[in-house]
Amino acid sequence: MAPFGVVMLPMAVTSPQEQIIRKESDNLKLTLKQWRRLKDITQEELAERVGKTAVTISKWEQGHTEPKMSDMDNLRKALELKASDSIVLPERSTLI
Repeated sequence: MAPFGVVMLPMAVTSPQEQIIRKESDNLKLTLKQWRRLKDITQEELAERVGKTAVTISKWEQGHTEPKMSDMDNLRKALELKASDSIVLPERSTLI
């Protein structure tokens, strides 16, 4: 059951098995991986669009490293996000 004020909508037609959470304010707050899947692009395609490697995109998605502010701007452009949309980064994981 969704929390109060959250509506569950099916994901894009290209990925009907997944769902996204859209808040009533119509602002989307998704992880980088969710955005990438919603836009139906691979890590390799996203990496090419932002001038990074697929390994770097993978590390960002897993929380092993974080993108710089300039990389975040490039990600927003590459994913064609609205100003009200947010990319939520996972907590940085530490390898022991």
